[in-house]
Parts: sequence; C-alpha cells; structure tokens
Amino acid sequence: MPDAELFELISENRNMSRKLEDYGSQKSTSISTAKRLAEFLGDQMVKDAGLSCRFIISRKPEGSPVTERAIPLAIFQAESSVKKHYLRRWLKDSSIVDFDIRRILDWDYYIQRIGGSIQKIITIPAAMQGVPNPVPRVCHPDWLHKKILEKTDVLKQRKINEVFKRVPKPITTGNRTENGDGTGDAPDIEVLDIEDTLKAGSKERINRVVINSTKKKRNRSPEPQVDYTKPWVEVLGLAPPIGTTKNQITKWLIFHKKKWEFLRKQKAERSKRLRLGDGRDEFLHSTTMDAVSRRSGPVTIGGFLRRNQQTLLNTPWQVLQIAETATPGLFRLWALVGQEMHQVKLHVPRIFYVNVKEPRNIQMVQNEDGTFSEVPRKCTRTLPRSHPVYNLYEYTVPETIYKNASSGITAEVSSYDVEGIYETQVPLDFRAIVQMGCVCSVDRKVANKMREISDSFELSQLNFCSISSDFPYMDLSVLKYVFIYQHKSGNKNFIGVIFPTSSKGTIYVIDTVRSNQMPHNLTSLYNQHRNERLKKGDRDENLPGENCTFDVVFETNMGNVYRHLQRLLQSYKDERKGPTVLCIQSVMSKN
Repeated sequence: MPDAELFELISENRNMSRKLEDYGSQKSTSISTAKRLAEFLGDQMVKDAGLSCRFIISRKPEGSPVTERAIPLAIFQAESSVKKHYLRRWLKDSSIVDFDIRRILDWDYYIQRIGGSIQKIITIPAAMQGVPNPVPRVCHPDWLHKKILEKTDVLKQRKINEVFKRVPKPITTGNRTENGDGTGDAPDIEVLDIEDTLKAGSKERINRVVINSTKKKRNRSPEPQVDYTKPWVEVLGLAPPIGTTKNQITKWLIFHKKKWEFLRKQKAERSKRLRLGDGRDEFLHSTTMDAVSRRSGPVTIGGFLRRNQQTLLNTPWQVLQIAETATPGLFRLWALVGQEMHQVKLHVPRIFYVNVKEPRNIQMVQNEDGTFSEVPRKCTRTLPRSHPVYNLYEYTVPETIYKNASSGITAEVSSYDVEGIYETQVPLDFRAIVQMGCVCSVDRKVANKMREISDSFELSQLNFCSISSDFPYMDLSVLKYVFIYQHKSGNKNFIGVIFPTSSKGTIYVIDTVRSNQMPHNLTSLYNQHRNERLKKGDRDENLPGENCTFDVVFETNMGNVYRHLQRLLQSYKDERKGPTVLCIQSVMSKN
C-alpha cells in the first residue's frame, strides 16, 4: 500500500476552534500537534483560530499518554534531514534510523480504536438482538455479557409496579361507596367466598346482581355493502384534480378523505380475513401476513432484510435498463422499486411457434412450483401473410438449450408436415420489453408461493402494469445524480466528480509531476458557467446546484486516483441517499 493511501486511512483530522494560546495548559492531541507544527513551521502558522491538525499516534515514547504521542502528518512531507531531526526529538529516541511510518505507528492503539467502532456499530447491536457475534475476533465487553444474562433470565423477579397499578382511593358518602372517578357500587351486597360456592352440601341460592343498561342506542342506518377486495380506484373512481379554486380544493379533499376511510376499512377487512382463515383472496392474505409479521416478533437484522426484500414482490417496478450478460438468456435488469434502486436477474426464454398439419402428442410436465403445464402448448395466433393455421403449438425453452438444439430445429423445419416455424429470430430483450413494458409487477400467485426472496426472476413471473397515477414511471424528483467527467491529453489526465446533493466536487489532476496550475476561484468559475447555461434556456432543476465547493488532488499514479474515487463513491453509497444515476462522460472506450 502506498504511503499516501496509508496516510489517508490512518490519520486523524481535528480543527481547533480557538487560537493555540487560548488553550493555556490544557492537553489534547490537537494542542500537541499544533505546538509541534509551530516548532518546525514557525509560530505564524498557528497564530489564527480554526487550525486544521492532521496527525498520527506514534508508539514512542513508550508509557507516555496519547496526547504526548501525536505526530503532525506534515513532518513526513518535509525534507529528509528536518524530518529525521524532529522525529528523533519527539519520539525521544536518538538511535532511531528507520523512519518508515509503519515502524512509528502505534498499531495497538489503532486496533483498539477500530475494535471499539466494530463493537459499537456491529457486535453490540447484534448481541442485543440475539444474533451470534458476527465478528468473532472482536470480543464482547464484560458488561455486555451481564446485560444479556439479565435480559434472557427466565427466573428474573418482576417489579411490583409491573404487577399492580395504582387506582383512585374510594370515598365513602353515607351508605354509598364512590371511587375517585365518580362511579359507585351498589350497597348491602353480600360478598361470598369462592370456597363457599363450591361446597357440595350448600343448597342456598346465590343472589347475583343484574345490571340493566338504560342507555338508548342510536339508530344507525345500515351501511351499503362495499367490496374491499377491489382497489379503491374501481370503487371510488379516479381522483379529481386538486385545482386552484376553493371549491375544487374542497372537492379534492372530500374525495381523498373517502379514499383514506376506504383504505382503513380495507386494512381491517384484511386482518379479519386472516383471523377467520379465509383464503379466498390470496393477495389480501399475503399482504396481511406481511403486516402481521411486521408487528409481531423481535426486530432482528434478518427480519429487516426480509422486509426490505418483500418490496420486490409487493411494489411495481419501474424498469430503467435491461442489459445482456455473458450467459445466453440471462439479463441484468435495473428497476426503481419504491424509493430504492434494485438489480435483479431476469431469465428470458426462447418462445417460438410451430405450425404443423397433423396434431402432435401433448405431455404434462410438472414445474418447479408444483403446477403442471402442457409441452408443447396448443394456441391460436394470426400467422403473417395470412398463412393458414393447421395445428399451432407454442414452444418455450431456455436460450442455452435452444442454441444447443439448433441442428434439431433445422431438421424439424425440413419435416414434411411442418408448414413453418415462427418468431425464432425475435431478440430476447425485445420480447422482454413487449411483455413487461416500462412498469411491471410480480405475479401475485407467484409471490404468495415464494418462501425465500431471490434476486432471480423468470419472464413469466412478471405482469405488465398500465401507467397511471398509482403506477407512475420515471419520477425525476426521486432520482439523484452523480456526474463524472474525464479528459486526457498526452500524459495528462483530468477527472472531475460532482455530488449535487451535497454541493461538493473533487478534481483529480494526474501528471508526471505534481504542480498546482489550477485556478483558485473554482466555485466562481462553476457559478459563471452555470448561469450561462441558464441564460441559454436550461431549466434550473436539470442542473446541479450553485455554490459547489471543490477539492483539488494532484497525483502521479493513476491507480491512487482510482482507489480514491472508489472510496468517494462507496461513502456516497453508504449514506443511502436514494436511487442514484451515475452520469459519465469519458474519452475511454468500453474496453
């Protein structure tokens, strides 16, 4: 690993909010770094507030606190003689001859730091959810074992306030006893012991208090029967536009209140069907099971992932791209599902039709889901150029088998009773687009039978969805963008990365030598070109935001740039800012 990349990963960066002299006798890693910067760079470098201190923690002097072992990172970029002089002075070791950063670092300190971060982010939350330690090399702290034992102890004594609750003190007025809430108990009622009521020889009649309700019930008119198994669009109709006048907005609001009431009752009906075990509506049954699973049981990492993947089955897909892979018949499909971008594998079979003069034997073949299908399947289609239909059969075979059996298909065409074979040259991606459209969803019957969520789907498992207000396509307000521009001239390379969501950009300049020839007013230059685009008629929402700040990095090795760029994109991905499209303009070819 190069030293520059090691510095980037291992160094710490702290900013001092005040001047160095204002801290007095306080001790910290930032103060030690600032004092040592002043030693070899001069007091003028640390006289102002807001000093950025980048440092590493050294192994020496051994036994000293961490605040005294902070070494400024700038010393490793100084001249060799200056670096050796100050490192011997700060490490308090005049015999040191190896000034490699790997020999100076306190690796035990960094291992302890990363171990603490892993415990805080991964192992401790996993242990609290009952998941075994996913990182066995990082042991649990002692206090965590005690807390887990207390949480899982079945013999733990319950607190008294968990068994009893406080009630208002009864108030006695005359021959009537009233509670604090104003309710009263009937007087002169003898309370018997339960053992007296179970005596075999007791024949006395037990007087029971009968409570008669005198409250009048409201006469409610019977509600009209509504079929809650249908979508709200079929029952209530299309929603009116919101409009601009008061009457139009009132009409729009009244309609949506009815819609919300319908959805609430539909949800209650789903729960009722589940309790009664009514399996007539498989879609309602499956969605209710999903809702019950969300409400019951402990929240675990596995359950969170399963619920996240359930959106693939219950939410329409907005298809963005279908790309071929090296495997015949296997496509990589990118789709916008809800507010997330998903990549799934799509298997598209080869479908062709054979028109024969004599009927053929049809076999029943059992599918993977337990159902049976006809092979070949007899169908009715209109043939091109008005060819007569004798006995038309539909064949559905995987693309790999179709390519391996091409010689057999040629022999089939040459048979005397075959009138013709159709749609053997239809591209698979075209067939997928025709069948799915731009918005599709997983078939409900298939979704109910899927016990494990997979990232691989068959074309027959996806249904076409019409574009409407419920199933829109390409809502540009949901998508976010990252722009990458690359230019090359001789030995010089220029790569720019802009993240509009954070109004930040990074520019990489790759040359044989590190020389700063970039202008200092990049933000002003960026705003100037952006305003020119707006004057030419470009819409503001189609351009990145204004006042974008830039960081300039000079490198002589292209590999270091690629690694730095990979870390930038990975950190953006970890922030989970939603579905993002990466826009690249480069002089490099696809190869």
